Amino acid sequence: MNKTELVETISQRTDLSKKDVQAVLDEFESIAGDIVA
Repeated sequence: MNKTELVETISQRTDLSKKDVQAVLDEFESIAGDIVA
């Protein structure tokens, strides 16, 4: 599963917009990157 498919799946299961899901995942990646760095 790639990121686009993940966004689609989460959007369908949560009734959140793809835009909102994408924003959450982008921030998650940013925070996770900060923790690892």
